[in-house]
Amino acid sequence: MASGAFRTFDHHRTRDPAPEVLMEDDHITALRICSGRTSDSGHLAVEDIYKTPVFQKSMTHLSSSYGPSNYAFFTRILQGLADVTKERGASACTIITRPPEILACFSIADVPAGTQLFVIFDSHPRPDKHPHGAAFIFFNSVRETARYLSSLLHFDEDILEEEGVQWQAQLLSQCSGDVFVASDTPVNGMQWADAALEASLQALSAQARVRELEEQKHELEGEKKRLREEIVGLEHDLLRIDDLFQRERQERKRERDEYARRQYAAEHTQGSNWVSYVSTWWNTKPAATGPSGSGSSTSEHARRDADSKGDNSTTRGLSNGSTEHRNGKKSRGDTKRKDTGVRGNKPRPHQSPDPIPDVDPLAVQLQICYDEENRALEEQFRQLQAEQPQVFDCGICFETFQEDHIAHVHPCEHAFCRGCLTGWAASKIDEHRYPVLCPTCVADRPRLDPPGEVDYEAVQQLGLTEQQYEIFVEMQMNKFSTMVNCRGCKKTLFVDKQEYRESKIIRCPLMGCGYMWCKLCSQNVDPVGPEHSCDGTNELEHIMKQNGWKYCPGCQTPAEKIAGCNHMTCMAPGCNTHFCYLCGDLIVRSALPGEISTAMSAHYTRCTLM
Repeated sequence: MASGAFRTFDHHRTRDPAPEVLMEDDHITALRICSGRTSDSGHLAVEDIYKTPVFQKSMTHLSSSYGPSNYAFFTRILQGLADVTKERGASACTIITRPPEILACFSIADVPAGTQLFVIFDSHPRPDKHPHGAAFIFFNSVRETARYLSSLLHFDEDILEEEGVQWQAQLLSQCSGDVFVASDTPVNGMQWADAALEASLQALSAQARVRELEEQKHELEGEKKRLREEIVGLEHDLLRIDDLFQRERQERKRERDEYARRQYAAEHTQGSNWVSYVSTWWNTKPAATGPSGSGSSTSEHARRDADSKGDNSTTRGLSNGSTEHRNGKKSRGDTKRKDTGVRGNKPRPHQSPDPIPDVDPLAVQLQICYDEENRALEEQFRQLQAEQPQVFDCGICFETFQEDHIAHVHPCEHAFCRGCLTGWAASKIDEHRYPVLCPTCVADRPRLDPPGEVDYEAVQQLGLTEQQYEIFVEMQMNKFSTMVNCRGCKKTLFVDKQEYRESKIIRCPLMGCGYMWCKLCSQNVDPVGPEHSCDGTNELEHIMKQNGWKYCPGCQTPAEKIAGCNHMTCMAPGCNTHFCYLCGDLIVRSALPGEISTAMSAHYTRCTLM
């Protein structure tokens, strides 16, 4: 839009650039070149805008300057702009850029001799200057124009002295100025047609590039979607493989347990077979000849050995007839008594194990599934227990609530229900008490630890009214800041308390204001003037040096020579000081004419009287 404004002035470089001329319809039409661009479409660099055919045909770029955004830099580029206008005899423009601000400053050539005219085109609305939109601002001197630009694009240099300043903040302190002049020859209709054709080709090329980028974007999105689906499939495969691995591990464990059980059963079966073999051998051994008593005794020893090994076989008789019958009865009775005594005194060391039951593999698999389901249900039950809302007792009303209604106070971590803590905080805010302390800590007088406070996060969750919330924020800000009233923009704002204490000159930080005043005397301070003093000493010293005034060497009274010679006489009562206005030296301090004449003759032998 700034470049379009320069085209407007170039279009009327042979006419009077009065303000009413700028309001004509053709000027408004010339500025509509950027009407299609919205504020959110981004800023282009000056060199990018200049590359477009419409501006290359109508303007010529002369130079570029870079420097800090201050009064000295703006004075330098404006003076250079005025020199270009004077040398070429045509209006010139400098595009001043300080992101995100872009201004156009024109030096008008068609003005009376000995005068200057600068016009600033500002496309942004300013609340205190032109709140309704873009504006043309007129100035008649380099100094006034530079003063306006330095006030408009002012930057607080103290920010750069802080540690850890980002490059964006450093960029705000710099600006650039690109100088343009109109083309030497006016652009005719054929050249404008060529420019329009070239611009159309560039637009078509840009549209083709945009279409290509959109296609690449769609391809990348499709590839991204395919990769995402592939990742999901791999995750499913991983879960399936992990499930198979768990089943295989359980199967291996079951096989190991089965093998160990069979090994144990085989070992015990081998020991039982050995006992059966020994018992059979004793039963089939031929009996020795001898008396019945001896035979009975031998049979009894054999039966005892057999009983000790767990055999219950019946002994065979050693004699026949009735003797065998009687001895058999006696032997069975003795054996029965001996068996009772042996079994009662000592257990059998080798007993046959229980028979191994037949296990159905399907039943084992179902049991494993049931165990897994049981473990999953137990895990869900533990999760439900963990997710079950806990309860607490309010420290004010002593009622029991779920944790959904809890409100903590830090750092004491006392718990209250929201209703009670809201009432407590609202009462303290209405009383303008800050900080809002924890009610339990306030009641606990012997407490040595620091009390808890209802902080900003807790206040946001309590549901206070808008007025109470604003009062709390104001009290919270008063702890770290000081409220000041700007007489420039008539607004109230908060500034840092420590910075306010250390500063002597206060500057309004609001955008578009920049009003500066003394904290002690509340007087306005000129940002480009001398250093401020409340009693006006520095300002008077600056005015005296600027106008060449002198101080009386005797009483330090300011004096100005209106006419006459350089011999000055102080008019202060009782001073009687005579001094030279040219060099400021004391001539004599006397009221006697003779002494005055002698001292004047001696002084003006080395100085100029007239």
